[in-house]
Amino acid sequence: GNNAVQAARARQKGGALTLLQHAEQTMLGGAIVVALESLKSASGFSFKRSVVLLSAELVYTQLFTFPTASKKNLSASINDAVSRTIPEEFADLSVRSKILGESADQIVVGVAAIRRDVFRTYRECCTKANILAIAFSTAPCAVIAADPSPKPTSFLLATASLGQTGVTLFPHQWPIDEAILPPETSGIDAIVKAGMEMAAAYGEQGVIVERMLLAGPWECSPLPTTASLTLESVF
Repeated sequence: GNNAVQAARARQKGGALTLLQHAEQTMLGGAIVVALESLKSASGFSFKRSVVLLSAELVYTQLFTFPTASKKNLSASINDAVSRTIPEEFADLSVRSKILGESADQIVVGVAAIRRDVFRTYRECCTKANILAIAFSTAPCAVIAADPSPKPTSFLLATASLGQTGVTLFPHQWPIDEAILPPETSGIDAIVKAGMEMAAAYGEQGVIVERMLLAGPWECSPLPTTASLTLESVF
């Protein structure tokens, strides 16, 4: 996050995820390495195999649809689409993509991208703090990876991480869009409203969303009932 570093250690056994340890260290003046080293010494954590969660604001996500004929040179089509839609120089980006759906007429592709210099900074900070990062992800993707329950083809996920609340759309368990809510409007009503607006917008593109999963403090409260979305707790 911008002001603190958090760490969590968990164990997965069967269908249950158990939080074993949690710690937080305030970060002063953007000193990530100092905060990481302080967190290690104060908590006694082992960071030998860590997954680093990047802020969702650092990762661009997009959904692209191409004609089936593009499959012969799909990489070029993806690169062209990224160049036209993501507000960064293409050469400055590290891009990952996944085919989410395919029919006789079209190919649907999910894309995630991050600036190479930002990614390099995080890797170098981990190296300096003697942290072995086996993967880089985001909080919403980590939640989905930790939840082994069956999921529909498309769903929304609301998460809270380091004081930031976001609603992410997942078709085929790949994030394609995220709404970041202002801190002062991060209650359950605002989350439901953001989810319904996102579901309606993508419904016009043929992405049908009927469920929203909640992973945050709202799970302990009675969940409201909506006409278009079924709300469910993750943990």
